[in-house]
Amino acid sequence: MSKYYTFKINVGPDILKLYRHNMDQLRSFVIPNALGEVFTFEEIESKEIMKYVSSKQHSKTDILDSAVYKKFISLTKKLELEYRKVAEEYENTGRVVYEPDFLKSADDANQALKQLQQDFIELDGAKNISNDDVDEGLLFRVGTGVRCLQGSRKVKLFLKDMSDESQNKQNMFYYDKRNEYIYLSTDLGENQVLRQVKVIEETVNHSAYRLNIGEITINPVSDSVRISGNYSSLTLVYSYPNGREKDADDRDAALSLKKTGAIRKEEKFIMPADEKFPNEIINDITGGMSSDGYLKDIKHGKKSIVKWMIKISELVIPGVIDDKK
Repeated sequence: MSKYYTFKINVGPDILKLYRHNMDQLRSFVIPNALGEVFTFEEIESKEIMKYVSSKQHSKTDILDSAVYKKFISLTKKLELEYRKVAEEYENTGRVVYEPDFLKSADDANQALKQLQQDFIELDGAKNISNDDVDEGLLFRVGTGVRCLQGSRKVKLFLKDMSDESQNKQNMFYYDKRNEYIYLSTDLGENQVLRQVKVIEETVNHSAYRLNIGEITINPVSDSVRISGNYSSLTLVYSYPNGREKDADDRDAALSLKKTGAIRKEEKFIMPADEKFPNEIINDITGGMSSDGYLKDIKHGKKSIVKWMIKISELVIPGVIDDKK
């Protein structure tokens, strides 16, 4: 018997609506087939649990040392300088003048950004960065090159926070057709598992346009939830719950998501002045949403502060001898 960290795949409302009368087909065929489109499927003896091997991941060093990244840095640096000249001209005269050199710089930098994103899928997470630095110095009236500059700045911020630990190895995970659970061996360690789950989610979503499950979220199935620090206000982020209406129980966040067709909901809780949230209250607030894998995050402002007490499942998977590989 081996131990596995347990997560849950959640699909969007459009997919659930399509399969609302046949959830078993979604769980048992549609989701595993979609996973097989982007990961390597390895056959094992189990009929309920399926094994996948994720593609090799590039480390931060791999990306920074690559020729494509160095070219990206050179061309985006040049674009930053060229854009500043156009912006200053506009601020001084009210005129927007795009010289041929600027237009070429914008095109070259844009191509370099696209090539970098294509070569390193690990950078997909940069698209979700929200930071004031991304828009610094960019003007609405000087629009050419703005998207490229925003994208390149997000990549640089993403890499700044990316772990230096090498991830250049293949990792396996298991999908359970009975409950949409994802299992990853505890031998990997919690931090590596959380990174791997993020890569699995981003890999699927990167190919969502060609898969028949759309974009997904993968959330921890949690025995309990803790927050790091003491806060007077919290925002809870929920994913759209899979399953039938009655599966959501009477949880307001789940029901309102289903009624509106939204893919996620945020609820904000504010304590009285000079009071902080105790951890035991957090578990009362989240209720079954964390234990069912629907709670996505807990934030203070824009910062994630959640500490997952991830459920560990003890399983015997037929055909699996050694989960430590």
